[in-house]
Amino acid sequence: MTARFTHPRLSPFLVAAVIALGCLDANAQRFPDYGKNNEWNPTDGEVMMLPDYCRRQFRPPPAVPGARKPKRSGPRVCPVNMNHFCPGLVALNRAKNPAGSRSQRKFILGVAEQQIMQVHDNMTPDCPRALDVANAARQVRMMQMLLK
Repeated sequence: MTARFTHPRLSPFLVAAVIALGCLDANAQRFPDYGKNNEWNPTDGEVMMLPDYCRRQFRPPPAVPGARKPKRSGPRVCPVNMNHFCPGLVALNRAKNPAGSRSQRKFILGVAEQQIMQVHDNMTPDCPRALDVANAARQVRMMQMLLK
């Protein structure tokens, strides 16, 4: 004869406590103070959420003594202001963070819009990051609708 296993009943309090503890992840949920951590100076947790090419912009690998910087080969196909894209992504990720107040998120979304859209408006289709910039611009527009 086989014994039938019955699941213990979970109390709603226990479920709420587990969810609340999951939301306490310091890097993912904290809304940084804009004064000292603007989009050009993200926290380490924010840098880890970015694509690899953005991580290198904010946290470059240590320099090797005597090493030469690699020369760019071929024509420049991305806009000159491409360096504004990664700070725009930092601001966009902050605007998506539910830990901030609505007014904080709207302010940061305005910063993200300014940074991302100036790159988007100058983007050429043959730039390797064109799809990433177009996706980020689309996300900015979606967040604007959500935070109206």
